[in-house]
Amino acid sequence: MAGNTLLNLCSKLSIQEGEQGKEQTKMVIKKDWIGAGNGDLANFFLIGKLFAKRSANLEGLRQAMIQAWKPELEMTIKEVGERLYLFQF
Repeated sequence: MAGNTLLNLCSKLSIQEGEQGKEQTKMVIKKDWIGAGNGDLANFFLIGKLFAKRSANLEGLRQAMIQAWKPELEMTIKEVGERLYLFQF
């Protein structure tokens, strides 16, 4: 029963801000945000925004995300905007 309630709530989540039907802001990834790779491994990126009043401590955020996501490879975090973070795997 609880699983169905959680599934129902999760199905209503959206990553879009604002009201439906209104123009949304587009995100453009700047080349200087992404460091040059060594060419041997694929780089994966994730952009995340914290909905807090102040910026996060990058090392604290990194440790929390490592515990939550348990990545197999190294993960770096770079602040690229106001409460906007680039995660690189």
